[in-house]
Amino acid sequence: ALPLDWMRTLRITTDIDKFVVTMWSPPAWMKANRTLTSFYEAYNNKLEPRYYEEYAEHLVALVKTVREKTGIDLYAVSLQNEPQFNEPYASCVVGPEEYRDLLRVVGPRFRAEGLSTRFFLPEALPQQKAIDRYIRTIAADPVASQYLDIVAIHNYDADGIKVGGPGAAEWAAMYGWAQENRSTKTWMSETSGHADDWTGAETLAGNIYNALHAGNASAWIFWSFNVTPDAAPYGLLNNGTETARYAVSKQFYRFIRPG
Repeated sequence: ALPLDWMRTLRITTDIDKFVVTMWSPPAWMKANRTLTSFYEAYNNKLEPRYYEEYAEHLVALVKTVREKTGIDLYAVSLQNEPQFNEPYASCVVGPEEYRDLLRVVGPRFRAEGLSTRFFLPEALPQQKAIDRYIRTIAADPVASQYLDIVAIHNYDADGIKVGGPGAAEWAAMYGWAQENRSTKTWMSETSGHADDWTGAETLAGNIYNALHAGNASAWIFWSFNVTPDAAPYGLLNNGTETARYAVSKQFYRFIRPG
């Protein structure tokens, strides 16, 4: 559920024209473990196939609610954040074949509802070595492939915490996989954890450059814009004060315009 205060904030945000949403978990009652936070129930942290239609309805309602409350049409949604992880926070494991089957249900439901919202996926980590499986499994299906709009990855190491991220060769490979079926955008849809100093900022600059130059990425999304000092590595601003990460990011965000 989206807080109404957040929705009201969107009403006054006029300079941003693309909003995206990532799902961290289906509702607990749709899952085999009947819980959102599933670290200790890892063996069945799954969306049950019998609820795929219900999950599609849940996502349709989300998009329509945002439109109703804010007047904004969501540009894209992700069906599952980091689908290879069991986490102590809300999570759900969705393998390549399961993602394909889910997209076969959600995609047609969106179109039947007249929604133009795109799908970005799989939001997995390249170091988990399954990005190609997600892309190719979906691309091989005549129905699911129609909704393979954006290939998105997260810029972390295999543990999902440390900043590792793909290098230039890995980005080039992912871009190649994304183009095998049809022309598909590439995104980096979450990163954080870079040290709160110029060394961390330089690492971030290299990460962004690899994505743009080798991966032809058209979106780079940092985890949080403004954070408190205790969470400094996760934001670009620290209590409203610009960080080195902010300065580096701004060079890309401000001077590389859409298109």
